[in-house]
Amino acid sequence: MPVELVRRWIDGAFRYVGQETAAGGGEGGGPSSLTDLTDVTGEPDAGTAPVYDGSGNAPLTTVTTHEDLEAVLAQVRAVERHFIGTRGEPKFEPNWRNIGDPWALASFRQLANSTVRLEGSITCDDASIADATWIPIMQLPAEAAPGANLEFAVLTNDNAFSKILVWDSGQVIWGGYAIGTHAPISRLPLNQLSWSIANP
Repeated sequence: MPVELVRRWIDGAFRYVGQETAAGGGEGGGPSSLTDLTDVTGEPDAGTAPVYDGSGNAPLTTVTTHEDLEAVLAQVRAVERHFIGTRGEPKFEPNWRNIGDPWALASFRQLANSTVRLEGSITCDDASIADATWIPIMQLPAEAAPGANLEFAVLTNDNAFSKILVWDSGQVIWGGYAIGTHAPISRLPLNQLSWSIANP
């Protein structure tokens, strides 16, 4: 769900609760504060609300507030993109590089739901890779590593499929051709590579 729609839903829910509370309180409308409710227990405090426990009582319980939800949305928006080969980021192993315009640069993002996503299109300058296997591409940091070794089938040169392996150490490896013509790699898209991290 888009962030703006989530925000509108949150705002509407809080306005509704506020209107219902105002309609029920005050003179002739029932209790006007929590202390007037005989089945509510506990000391009123910020971020708490009555929650019925099935016994007829409603202990004041910590609840999710508007500020809490805004903090979650801020975390979702603040996902950082790491570009492979740039200063302070993982490097390409020898002979691998970005293709460049018009294709996206190789990068990865660690999303708020503990998922890593790779993007971009790369190429290899070593023609002998056509018949090679187990060639390292890059080493991702430990916090981006999956919980176990993974294998992906990736469209290569538009007319073949090759294997990409992501080890539980975070190392990304070209595993060789699986289907199609064995040829030097002119374009290897990484956009479909995604996995859950080992230690969220």
